[in-house]
Amino acid sequence: MQLGDKYGIAVALHNIGDIYEAQMDYKKALPHYQEALEIDRQLGDKEGIMNGLLYLGKTYETLKLQWKANACYREAAQLAEELGLQEAAKEYRSYIRSP
Repeated sequence: MQLGDKYGIAVALHNIGDIYEAQMDYKKALPHYQEALEIDRQLGDKEGIMNGLLYLGKTYETLKLQWKANACYREAAQLAEELGLQEAAKEYRSYIRSP
């Protein structure tokens, strides 16, 4: 499998997660977001990882798994800083809530 194929698969998985999320079926969205994130990590796509963490965090939050959501938001904020996106990092930290 080539890198472009993996990228395309990650995008497709993320889009499937979006469809389930739009249907408010968060438990079905979750594994698609997780798998897309795993592929982005394999590819070293920091922006993809950051965005995947945000969607995963919001899904965890909706499922009342705040501690998992917070971990996603923290990592997304750290990646945003690494990418020089200070305002985004600040925004992502604002999503962190008490479990």
